Amino acid sequence: MLICGDVIRPALPWMLTRTHRYLASVMAQVRDPDGFARLHQLAAAGPASSRKDAQIAATRIATLLACKGGQIGDITVGDCVELVDTQRRVHARSGQKKVDFYLRLRAMGIFPEDAPATIRAFGLALGQLSIEELVDRYRIRCQPVRDVIVK
Repeated sequence: MLICGDVIRPALPWMLTRTHRYLASVMAQVRDPDGFARLHQLAAAGPASSRKDAQIAATRIATLLACKGGQIGDITVGDCVELVDTQRRVHARSGQKKVDFYLRLRAMGIFPEDAPATIRAFGLALGQLSIEELVDRYRIRCQPVRDVIVK
């Protein structure tokens, strides 16, 4: 409640390494009912198969609000780039769902018209990862075991 009430603002790495089952719904009630209603309308207009994706996107957006303050309309392209960069650094998983929130914010008209169509325009897609980068995602503590897997 302290986070949703904007009393405290946790760091992005901390928020991205925890599960926030109710963050989006509480943010929708406490912080920005209109913004989350618009986000919900956008999701309802899409196929039923993407409803789970919409919930993940809402949680990512709520995470930005938790860390940056404000409402959905205050989110900037730079905030989104920072979130995706932090996700990569802390190895938060979710594949495409990591960046789906950006597409939804753009569809809502939150960003200026000249904002890139996708967040990948900022060079966040680095191509294929090396074996070392893939293995390091699992944070294997035993160095000899890690070395065997890499070689």
